Amino acid sequence: QARTGLIRSLENARRERWSVGRAAITGVAFLNDQQLVVSDGQGRVHASSLGGRAKISYEGHTGQVVDLDAAADILVAGTSQGQLAIWGAEAPTRPTLVEAHTASVLAVACSSDGREVASAGAEGTVRRWGPSGEAIANYPLGARVLALAWSPDRAWLAVGSAEGLHLIRASDGKTLRPRSSV
Repeated sequence: QARTGLIRSLENARRERWSVGRAAITGVAFLNDQQLVVSDGQGRVHASSLGGRAKISYEGHTGQVVDLDAAADILVAGTSQGQLAIWGAEAPTRPTLVEAHTASVLAVACSSDGREVASAGAEGTVRRWGPSGEAIANYPLGARVLALAWSPDRAWLAVGSAEGLHLIRASDGKTLRPRSSV
């Protein structure tokens, strides 16, 4: 039923020419089945219904948004200034701001339950955070991280870097390097 609603909304969006303007898109995430969040190269973050009718602006962060992700009731953006902005889905103007990295944030990922956030900085460090911005763990990989993803059970954090795939076990922080990448 949700899938049918999503398809219908996408068809409506196509007819209504839903748009965020001409700026480069730097991040996209579904906030829920009916809302798409988009960040652009000018530092703006907006959520819109897929039909293009209701638009919410997320504010309170500084710098260009490099990546964003959403899960449960949170939205997280990583900025070019090394900052994480963590919004409650219903609080678009009051993010928790975290000075996460000494260089640009390159990737962010929310666990599916919204209980943890991961961020990767250009300095080669991956960090884990609670939904209120509290630090949980720090993993200095030394490699330029390009992508992050949580396993559905939050047991593993997959890290795509310039050196290949790393898997970080959340329980003890052990980093594994599979022999072959996907």
